[in-house]
Amino acid sequence: MTVVVDASVAWRKSRCCEVSPDQAKAMIQGLPSLFDHLTPYGELAERALEIAVLIGHPVYDCIYLALAERHRTHMVTADQKLLVRLSGTAWSGLAIGLSQLPPIPALPPPEPPAPGAASRSRPSRPGS
Repeated sequence: MTVVVDASVAWRKSRCCEVSPDQAKAMIQGLPSLFDHLTPYGELAERALEIAVLIGHPVYDCIYLALAERHRTHMVTADQKLLVRLSGTAWSGLAIGLSQLPPIPALPPPEPPAPGAASRSRPSRPGS
């Protein structure tokens, strides 16, 4: 699903003339290499449909539930309707609300360069 969603974003950006069609294609070509494993949608569709019918929620979101169930892990969602529908079901423990996650601490500011270290700034143009 991630690749499909990202391909849709690339298409939308191309359609809105934010990127060229070639740039949109380049945006998605390397996506699969970013993941350790991709699960084909077809492997999850039947289970996702079963969950969707039982909780009354779109299959699109239930794909992620089916994947979490298969791998015995959790999914994170900001979808409060989904969390409410999962309450009291066998899947309630699979979904974690985004607001339940602890905040990610800010990164410390970068350390200044050591004295005498070569500057990485670009040289100024003559006359500027």
